[in-house]
Amino acid sequence: MDLTAAPTLLVTEHEYAAHEQELARLRKQRDEELPRRLREARTYVASDAVEEIGHIQEEQAVVDSRIARLEELLQDATVIPDDQAGDMVLLGATVEVEYESTGRRASWTLTGAGAAADPGYVTSRSPVGRALLGRASGESVTVELPNGRTERLTIVSIEPPSRNGDG
Repeated sequence: MDLTAAPTLLVTEHEYAAHEQELARLRKQRDEELPRRLREARTYVASDAVEEIGHIQEEQAVVDSRIARLEELLQDATVIPDDQAGDMVLLGATVEVEYESTGRRASWTLTGAGAAADPGYVTSRSPVGRALLGRASGESVTVELPNGRTERLTIVSIEPPSRNGDG
Protein backbone atom coordinates (compact mmCIF):
# COMPACT_ATOMS: atom_id res chain seq x y z
CA MET A 1 0.00 0.00 0.00
CA ASP A 2 1.41 3.40 -0.99
CA LEU A 3 1.23 5.81 1.94
CA THR A 4 3.41 8.56 0.50
CA ALA A 5 0.35 10.77 0.14
CA ALA A 6 -0.88 10.27 3.72
CA PRO A 7 -4.61 9.66 3.87
CA THR A 8 -6.84 11.57 6.25
CA LEU A 9 -7.17 8.64 8.64
CA LEU A 10 -5.65 5.17 8.93
CA VAL A 11 -7.32 2.47 11.01
CA THR A 12 -6.77 -1.24 11.36
CA GLU A 13 -9.42 -3.73 10.29
CA HIS A 14 -10.03 -4.43 13.98
CA GLU A 15 -10.55 -0.73 14.80
CA TYR A 16 -12.82 -0.24 11.78
CA ALA A 17 -15.00 -3.18 12.86
CA ALA A 18 -15.19 -1.81 16.42
CA HIS A 19 -16.31 1.60 15.09
CA GLU A 20 -18.94 -0.10 12.90
CA GLN A 21 -20.25 -2.02 15.94
CA GLU A 22 -20.47 1.17 17.99
CA LEU A 23 -22.29 2.92 15.13
CA ALA A 24 -24.83 0.06 14.88
CA ARG A 25 -25.39 0.16 18.65
CA LEU A 26 -25.92 3.94 18.65
CA ARG A 27 -28.31 3.78 15.68
CA LYS A 28 -30.36 1.15 17.51
CA GLN A 29 -30.37 3.35 20.62
CA ARG A 30 -31.48 6.35 18.54
CA ASP A 31 -34.11 4.49 16.52
CA GLU A 32 -35.56 2.17 19.17
CA GLU A 33 -34.57 2.86 22.78
CA LEU A 34 -34.82 6.66 22.88
CA PRO A 35 -38.25 6.83 21.14
CA ARG A 36 -39.55 4.13 23.52
CA ARG A 37 -38.30 6.08 26.53
CA LEU A 38 -39.80 9.29 25.12
CA ARG A 39 -43.23 7.64 24.69
CA GLU A 40 -42.98 6.31 28.24
CA ALA A 41 -41.96 9.72 29.65
CA ARG A 42 -45.04 11.32 28.12
CA THR A 43 -47.17 9.21 30.45
CA TYR A 44 -45.57 10.70 33.58
CA VAL A 45 -46.99 13.45 35.79
CA ALA A 46 -46.47 16.84 34.11
CA SER A 47 -43.37 18.07 36.00
CA ASP A 48 -41.68 14.66 35.92
CA ALA A 49 -42.51 14.29 32.22
CA VAL A 50 -40.95 17.64 31.33
CA GLU A 51 -37.75 16.82 33.21
CA GLU A 52 -37.46 13.28 31.75
CA ILE A 53 -38.23 14.45 28.21
CA GLY A 54 -35.49 17.10 28.58
CA HIS A 55 -32.98 14.44 29.66
CA ILE A 56 -33.94 12.19 26.75
CA GLN A 57 -33.61 15.07 24.27
CA GLU A 58 -30.14 15.90 25.63
CA GLU A 59 -29.12 12.25 25.30
CA GLN A 60 -30.55 12.23 21.75
CA ALA A 61 -28.33 15.19 20.83
CA VAL A 62 -25.23 13.42 22.19
CA VAL A 63 -26.09 10.19 20.34
CA ASP A 64 -26.77 12.07 17.08
CA SER A 65 -23.44 13.89 17.38
CA ARG A 66 -21.51 10.66 18.01
CA ILE A 67 -23.28 8.94 15.09
CA ALA A 68 -22.31 11.80 12.77
CA ARG A 69 -18.66 11.64 13.92
CA LEU A 70 -18.50 7.87 13.46
CA GLU A 71 -20.07 8.07 10.00
CA GLU A 72 -17.48 10.70 9.00
CA LEU A 73 -14.65 8.63 10.47
CA LEU A 74 -15.73 5.47 8.64
CA GLN A 75 -16.21 7.36 5.38
CA ASP A 76 -12.76 9.01 5.56
CA ALA A 77 -10.85 5.99 6.88
CA THR A 78 -8.29 4.01 4.97
CA VAL A 79 -8.29 0.48 6.38
CA ILE A 80 -4.94 -1.21 7.00
CA PRO A 81 -4.99 -5.01 7.41
CA ASP A 82 -4.28 -5.88 11.06
CA ASP A 83 -1.22 -7.94 10.09
CA GLN A 84 0.27 -5.02 8.12
CA ALA A 85 -0.26 -2.30 10.73
CA GLY A 86 2.81 -3.36 12.71
CA ASP A 87 4.98 -0.41 13.65
CA MET A 88 2.90 2.26 11.91
CA VAL A 89 1.47 5.49 13.29
CA LEU A 90 -2.30 4.99 13.41
CA LEU A 91 -5.11 6.79 15.19
CA GLY A 92 -4.74 6.11 18.92
CA ALA A 93 -1.00 5.38 18.73
CA THR A 94 1.39 7.17 21.07
CA VAL A 95 4.37 8.50 19.14
CA GLU A 96 7.69 9.70 20.54
CA VAL A 97 9.50 12.10 18.22
CA GLU A 98 12.79 13.95 18.32
CA TYR A 99 13.13 17.46 16.94
CA GLU A 100 16.18 17.27 14.67
CA SER A 101 17.08 20.93 15.24
CA THR A 102 17.29 20.72 19.05
CA GLY A 103 17.32 17.03 20.00
CA ARG A 104 14.31 17.69 22.24
CA ARG A 105 11.86 14.80 22.48
CA ALA A 106 8.09 14.91 22.70
CA SER A 107 5.41 12.26 22.99
CA TRP A 108 1.86 12.57 21.67
CA THR A 109 -1.15 10.33 21.26
CA LEU A 110 -2.72 10.73 17.82
CA THR A 111 -6.46 11.41 18.14
CA GLY A 112 -9.34 12.02 15.77
CA ALA A 113 -10.32 15.51 14.70
CA GLY A 114 -11.96 17.61 17.38
CA ALA A 115 -10.17 16.07 20.36
CA ALA A 116 -9.58 18.17 23.45
CA ALA A 117 -6.63 20.55 23.38
CA ASP A 118 -4.45 18.52 25.73
CA PRO A 119 -0.66 18.85 25.51
CA GLY A 120 -0.27 15.06 25.36
CA TYR A 121 -2.45 14.72 22.26
CA VAL A 122 -2.30 15.79 18.64
CA THR A 123 -5.18 15.48 16.19
CA SER A 124 -4.83 13.49 12.99
CA ARG A 125 -5.82 16.58 10.98
CA SER A 126 -3.23 18.92 12.47
CA PRO A 127 0.02 19.53 10.54
CA VAL A 128 1.96 17.26 12.92
CA GLY A 129 -0.74 14.57 12.90
CA ARG A 130 -0.95 14.54 9.09
CA ALA A 131 2.83 14.29 8.80
CA LEU A 132 3.07 11.37 11.26
CA LEU A 133 0.05 9.35 10.12
CA GLY A 134 1.07 6.15 8.33
CA ARG A 135 4.78 6.55 9.10
CA ALA A 136 7.09 4.07 10.86
CA SER A 137 9.75 4.26 13.57
CA GLY A 138 12.99 5.76 12.32
CA GLU A 139 11.34 7.83 9.61
CA SER A 140 11.82 11.59 9.49
CA VAL A 141 9.05 13.97 8.51
CA THR A 142 8.95 17.66 7.72
CA VAL A 143 6.13 19.59 9.37
CA GLU A 144 5.00 23.02 8.23
CA LEU A 145 3.65 24.70 11.35
CA PRO A 146 0.88 27.34 11.33
CA ASN A 147 3.36 30.08 12.33
CA GLY A 148 5.28 29.50 9.08
CA ARG A 149 8.12 27.65 10.76
CA THR A 150 9.20 24.23 9.48
CA GLU A 151 10.31 21.46 11.83
CA ARG A 152 11.95 18.17 10.99
CA LEU A 153 10.91 15.34 13.33
CA THR A 154 12.28 11.80 13.61
CA ILE A 155 9.95 9.11 14.89
CA VAL A 156 11.75 7.46 17.81
CA SER A 157 9.08 4.98 18.89
CA ILE A 158 5.45 4.06 18.40
CA GLU A 159 3.17 2.49 20.98
CA PRO A 160 0.24 0.94 19.06
CA PRO A 161 -3.33 1.95 19.83
CA SER A 162 -4.87 0.24 22.84
CA ARG A 163 -7.49 -2.37 22.07
CA ASN A 164 -9.27 -1.77 25.39
CA GLY A 165 -12.95 -1.08 25.10
CA ASP A 166 -13.55 -3.33 22.10
CA GLY A 167 -17.25 -3.38 21.26
